[in-house]
Parts: sequence; C-alpha cells; structure tokens
Amino acid sequence: MSGRLIFDPILPIWALIALAAVLFAVLVFYVTRGGRASLLRALGLAALGVALLNPAWVEEEREPIADIVALVVDRSASMQIGARAAEAEGMLAQLRAQIEADPSLDLRVIEAAPAAGGTLLYEAIAQGLSDAPKSRLAGVIVLSDGQAHDFPSDMRGLRPFAPIHGVIVGDPAQGDRRLEVQAAPTFGIVGETIEAVVLVDDAARRGERARILVSVNGEAALERSVTIGTPTAIPLTLDRRGRSGVLISTPAGPEELTLINNEAWLSINGVRDRLRVLLVTGEPHAGVRAWRNLLRSDEAVDLVHFTILRPPHKADGVPNEELALIPFPTRELFVEQLDSFDLVIFDRYTRRGVLPMSYFDNIGRYVEDGGALLVTSGPEYSSFASIFRTPLAAILPSRPRGEDFEGAFTPQVTISGARHPIARALPSGNNGTWGPWYRSVLTETVAGAALMTDASGNPLLVVDRVGEGRVAQLNSDQSWLWARGHQGGGPFAELMRRLAHWLMKEPELEEERLDLVAQNGEIAITRRTFGPAPRDVALTDPDGTRTILPLAETSPGEFTARAPRAALGLYTARQGALQAFARLEPDSPREWADVAVTDSVLRPVAEGTGGGIVMARAGVPQLRRVAGNAPAAGAGWLGLRERNQSSVTRAQISPLAPALAIAGLALLAFGLAWRREGR
Repeated sequence: MSGRLIFDPILPIWALIALAAVLFAVLVFYVTRGGRASLLRALGLAALGVALLNPAWVEEEREPIADIVALVVDRSASMQIGARAAEAEGMLAQLRAQIEADPSLDLRVIEAAPAAGGTLLYEAIAQGLSDAPKSRLAGVIVLSDGQAHDFPSDMRGLRPFAPIHGVIVGDPAQGDRRLEVQAAPTFGIVGETIEAVVLVDDAARRGERARILVSVNGEAALERSVTIGTPTAIPLTLDRRGRSGVLISTPAGPEELTLINNEAWLSINGVRDRLRVLLVTGEPHAGVRAWRNLLRSDEAVDLVHFTILRPPHKADGVPNEELALIPFPTRELFVEQLDSFDLVIFDRYTRRGVLPMSYFDNIGRYVEDGGALLVTSGPEYSSFASIFRTPLAAILPSRPRGEDFEGAFTPQVTISGARHPIARALPSGNNGTWGPWYRSVLTETVAGAALMTDASGNPLLVVDRVGEGRVAQLNSDQSWLWARGHQGGGPFAELMRRLAHWLMKEPELEEERLDLVAQNGEIAITRRTFGPAPRDVALTDPDGTRTILPLAETSPGEFTARAPRAALGLYTARQGALQAFARLEPDSPREWADVAVTDSVLRPVAEGTGGGIVMARAGVPQLRRVAGNAPAAGAGWLGLRERNQSSVTRAQISPLAPALAIAGLALLAFGLAWRREGR
C-alpha cells in the first residue's frame, strides 16, 4: 500500500492561472491603497484557490510488472556454416533458463529469418518489440555470428531505453578467403579494354599473394597474381556484342568457411563504339523521312545520307556533278571508307551513271567479307535501270520478274518468318491489325528465305547470308505507311530495328541461339533455331555432373527445357556448337559476401546502447539485474536494467479539502476582513 497527493482542478488549468493572476493583481492594488485587512483577504483568496484545485490523498495497492527481455536468434544462411547453429541453440537454451528462473523478467524469443537483403537483425528487433512499452524493456540479447547488415550507424537514440548485448557464436579464429568486386562496368565497347576492380581478402594472410582467374563466356581469358587485401584492377576485353558472362574467381585458401564467396559473376553488355550507316536514296519519295527519323532517333548511329534529286525519267545531258549541291564523294564512300560502315542501305536506287560498276563489285566483296547490305525497292527494281543489273545481282536474294503489283494488301509473315527472330511475334498495329500497303515488286526468291509476303504470296522481305556477311531485300516502298499510322499502322520501327540488328550480327537476333537463366526456383533453357528441331540439351552442374534434358517446342522455332535448382555456382548448357552460361546466385548474395565470425558489427551497437559483447566459446554469460544508470556489462556478465514498473490493482481517494469546510473558511476570512475595515 502506498499513498500520494493528487489534484483534480475544478476549472481548466489555463482558467485557474488567469483567475489567479487577476486576484493577485486585485490584492496588490488593495495593499498599495492602504487596505487594513490584507492578511485576512489573502487567506480568503488562498482558501478559494485550494478549493478550486480540489486536492485529494490516494491510497494505492500496486502489483509489479515483469520487465521484458528479448532474445534475438540469427537464423540467416551464414549461421548454417559449421557448428554455429548448434552452438546458438545451446546458448539459447541456457540463457532462456536464466531468464525464466527470474519471475521479474518476461522473455521474448525473436528469430531473424533469412532475407534477400542479408541479415536484418535490427528489423527483427523492431518488429518483435513493436508492441512492447519502452519503459518495460530491460535488455536485448543477440545470438549471432556477428554479421548484420541493417543496424543504424548511430545507436545512441536507444540508450535511455535498454542495452543491446551481443553473444557471438562460432570460431573467430577460423579464416576464410573471399573475393569482392568493388567496381565493374555494365557495358564495354567491343575490342577495347575495360577494367573491373577486385579485392581478394583473407584476414590472416594479408600482404601475401593469391591467384585470380578470369573467364569470358566460358573461355579462359586471364590469370593474374594479386596481393591479398589490396584492390586490383583487372583488364577485360569483350570479343562480341551482346551479353557476355565474366567469371572472376580465386582458388581456395588454406582455410575456408565456404567457396561461394570465392567467385563473382559479371554480366557485361558488349556494344559498338558507334554504328556507321550509309543510306543512299535513289530518288525523293514519301518514305525518305521515315528512314531518316528511324536512323536519327538512335544516338549511337552515325548516319551518312545522300539523296539523288534528279528524277529517273529526266535525261537532259547535264553532268551529275553539276547538278549536285555538294560533290557526291563516291570514291571516298565506296572505295576508301566502305569497310568502316556497319550497314549500307540502297533505298529505291536507280542506275544512272553515278556509281561505276566497279564500285558495285566493291560492295559485293564488302558483304562477303562480313558487311551488311539492305536494299529497299520500288518500281525501279523491275526496270532496265534496276540495281539487279549490276554486279550486286550475285548476292541479292530475289530476282525481279519485270512487273509490279498495285493494290491494297496486308503483309503476311511466312512459316519461315514465324521461326526467324526478325519476324517472330511482331507487335500489332494501333487497331489490333496491320494497316495495308499498296504496292510490291514481283520477284522470285533465288537464295535465302522469304520472311514476309504480299497477299498473293510474292516475296516481300527476303534475307540471306553471303560469305561472312548478310543481305536483305524489302520488295516494296510502302513500309512508311506503317510509320505514319495509316489505318492503324504497323510495327515499322520494330521490324526495321530487328532487320538492321540482324544484318549487323547482334547476338539477340541470331537465328541459332541458346539461353540459360535461373528463374522461379529452376534452371530454364531456351533454344531458338531456324533449322530442324533440336531434341535435347546437355546441362552441366557446378560440381561437373552432366544431365541430358529433352527440349519441348513452345512456339515456332523456340524450344525449352527446365531443371530444378540444385547447388549454387556456374551452370553450362550445350547444344551442338552452341553453349550458354549462368551462375546460380544465393538468395541473399550480401549474406555470403563475408561469413567470418566477427564482433566488429555488433560492438558499436552494444557500446552505443550501453551493452556488451561476449564470445560464446568463453562460456555462458551471467545475467544480472542493474539499476538506474549503472554499467550494464562487465567481464563475463550482461546486465538487464530494472524498470520497476507496476500496475494499480486497487485505489482509494480521500478529499483533503471538503467543499463546505473550505467555503466556510473563505467566508470567515472575508467576514473578519470586512469587520476590521469597518472600524
């Protein structure tokens, strides 16, 4: 039983303060005017004030409330190394026994589950104690290997509430070698050197030497000796466009906790420095602007464009060089600099003596040596001045039949086109269908494959490989209608992007392609082909186990296979001459970056909150209750603060100033004052 004085004012506090100020001013005025009953009037006013405050004496019976202790158990992946998990369970049982033996403590066990962001101990503490009053928190004890990734840098804000202690499990003397990529590019220019900065760290062997092995797309690329503990720049060179997989690893050290952190997988996109495109337009027509807008929209494209302005039917005998606004640098473009272009486009080109026949021979050799040529045609392709009547006829995949088709038609994707990456699954137009074209050149396919046709089956888009290069023909000058959105338009930009990228040998547009990715809990293999259906694919696990998986067709030209996820590490898929690589990363890469037992992370947390750090292998720490601001940690013991919280079970209130008695006292004082003043 305990008692205390309380006040239950009849009026709000602000009203009492205002009233007291007014009465005090009146009393002062009364005294300064020579009032003869100052003390009596002051006594009356005091009695009135006490009555308004309404004092009372409270007798309470209280019951102590147990203080809260949180035991936070780290269940992250690094705790599964060696005997850490078992050591943590044993320590948890003994600390639980100490806490449960003290009736003044209320135990809460909080488990920090594995998370993609690493070991989130602070988040687990915050969630586990979200409903706990801070005034009841005696302390937090963390059972962990010391690796945590979410504690604030400044923990002093928690110090008035409770200490956070760390009990470090595991062997702090056990070494581990790890590789860390400190900086890496996301893309690189093909053929040029780029750098990745890596660090091989082994706390017990800093200053010694270790090897670094680098492979690019499964091929050994570099081996280098580096100093342990010192960041080192590693040169890398990409030999192809598109995504390249770079594996950087270091062999196992004398002591290892895990080999997962001995390697790193980088996905780097190989790009061209600049794409140089030569566009030669034979005559002005409605599609010229569509071509220019498409090529100019890509900042990586350097476009060189010439348009021959003289109409093909005009023969006035004036030399071409006298009609041009600027001289047409034919020799520079088609002899000296031809090999510097990634793509040459002839758009409705008509022979009129601008280019000598020998230059067309150069273009043919340019394609055979690895260049790319795109020819888009209109009625001129069927005329006597057709570009087919040049040495280019040897590499063009379609031959003119001498006539054109005039009339509305919707381009159709052929069976071959549905299997080819250029025409496969092209998007629809604005109204769900493709808009019509109104003219096509009637041709015969002499090489390659027709990917699109007009309504009568005439080849519209034909592609072919010539030597090391590639060539494509679009036998219509109406594709610009799609770019303009005519009657819903069509996939002009996407079709031309794919066509140009295929011509320039972008890996994503290769007909024969093998991809390997880890997704949705399994390894997914995708095989795309323009040829016969492949039957199976070989998958090699990180441990070297080779498995043959059957391929199933999921769409024209696309076949897939799936395998359950198993060990972490590098997987290799092979099908014929194709191979693909993918590294199965842990669910929480941050968790495996550093798995050594350490107190360096939790020590600032403990010191910032008044807690302590003990090593589990030194024995079970003794838990002590500490009062006030006394130290909460010492040699082999951890302190839990006494909060001395309680709840009221019974209360009795006795008024100290009965209203009638106070009123009588006030009236008596004012009456005596009036009598004294009346004499």
